[in-house]
Amino acid sequence: MKIGVSGHRHRDGADWLWTRNAIADIFLQHPKAVGWSSLAVGADQVFAETALVHGGGHVAVIPSYETYHTYFDGSDLDEYYRLLGRSKRVIKVSGKTDEVAFRKAGERVVRAADLMILVWDGEPARGEGGSGDIAAYAEKKRTKMILLNPITRQGVYP
Repeated sequence: MKIGVSGHRHRDGADWLWTRNAIADIFLQHPKAVGWSSLAVGADQVFAETALVHGGGHVAVIPSYETYHTYFDGSDLDEYYRLLGRSKRVIKVSGKTDEVAFRKAGERVVRAADLMILVWDGEPARGEGGSGDIAAYAEKKRTKMILLNPITRQGVYP
């Protein structure tokens, strides 16, 4: 089984411990599942670490591979490289702009996933390829989804 994620990066009021525990519960129900993410700060990194600890590994889908690291700094960059190095496979996605590449990477995760976890407050995407866009794409593709709202600490399970 393949589980993908799309979700918030920095978000005021997000409870990342609650999010980590909710994702861990999903992987405990599917212990051999492989996680798919783009390793962005926030939801993606929490998800990837959880997939490595409780699942069957991680596949990194990296947009604009040559410049993606410039979107990170400090310990977030260290964590990106650590998780990238532990991923069992790296898929590089390009686009005419970084935002197009971000959207295409998110869509690639959806197409691979048997189940998508959306760590999302339900608000529209702030940029192309944001959580709202990926949620709409997953719905269009009829991908099974679990919605985890890190602000309200509520999950919607199919």
